[in-house]
Amino acid sequence: GTCQFRSCNEGSCPTRMGQMRSAMNTFLTGNGDVARMGLTIFPADSQCTAAASNQVLTPITPASDSTADLQSWASGINQQIQNQQVTGGTPTGGSLSFVGTLKELGDPNREDFVLLLTDGLPNCNSANVNVCTMPTTFE
Repeated sequence: GTCQFRSCNEGSCPTRMGQMRSAMNTFLTGNGDVARMGLTIFPADSQCTAAASNQVLTPITPASDSTADLQSWASGINQQIQNQQVTGGTPTGGSLSFVGTLKELGDPNREDFVLLLTDGLPNCNSANVNVCTMPTTFE
């Protein structure tokens, strides 16, 4: 089918993305020092191209592992999440495959975790009955 988009005031009709932003703001503001973090977004275009190196908005390279440096790094990531414009499909599989190749996640002396934040189904699978065709213009 075709995707339908509607404008929404987050205060009166919460969206999945708005709720995710709120939750991440709470987490990153209060617990940003728990790990070394990075941020990659997807899709790479307005359709269904998986993330690649150009979508790494913040590599996992804080100044140090001190509480202050980790919290400062997380605050920068939080700002990017709060300001990120959401467009296009959700190429989850390909994007996770790319993230798995990041050298920062290959340190044998650290545990590695990937937190996936999404506002929708992995709808870039043409066999998925929930796939919608993205419009070329948004209202």
